[in-house]
Amino acid sequence: RFCFVCHAKKQIPFVPSGKRMRRALVAEIQKHYPQYKTAVDVGAGDCGLARLIARDCNMHVTAIENTALSITLARIKNYIHSAKNVKLVTADAFEYLAKTRKKYDIGIAYLGPSVNGNLINVAEQFRVLITLAVPIPGIKPTRVLKRVGGGTMYGRKWYVNNIYVYETPLKKS
Repeated sequence: RFCFVCHAKKQIPFVPSGKRMRRALVAEIQKHYPQYKTAVDVGAGDCGLARLIARDCNMHVTAIENTALSITLARIKNYIHSAKNVKLVTADAFEYLAKTRKKYDIGIAYLGPSVNGNLINVAEQFRVLITLAVPIPGIKPTRVLKRVGGGTMYGRKWYVNNIYVYETPLKKS
């Protein structure tokens, strides 16, 4: 039986990405991966980052989100901004990716440390995997863009907003 309160307590709180972090991410994609055309935003929130990447990087972005408020906001904002290249998927991102096994050029995740390790299980579906603020535990990134705007609080720990770029296959540190 589904319990919304129990489910909500396990969710990572919605934290919108900052303007500096978004600009740094777009610049990274434009510089290193301009030929890539598909991306997935794992835990997309209100799809702000997905819309920006779709527009500024000319990509088709699948935005996966499973929290009711974020989905409602995303639908409204996607409509207002005519986000035709953003496909909103209402699902648990890890379950959706495991089920569909669809390949994407770039995977993007702004998740908390309690779930970032799960990205290892779906990494083969991306040519490049990018995490914001929190690295994938035990995996060495290809590049790290340091201090791209403030930080993020998860639990009681502060994470500097770095961008971690992993070109797959992932390599253990």
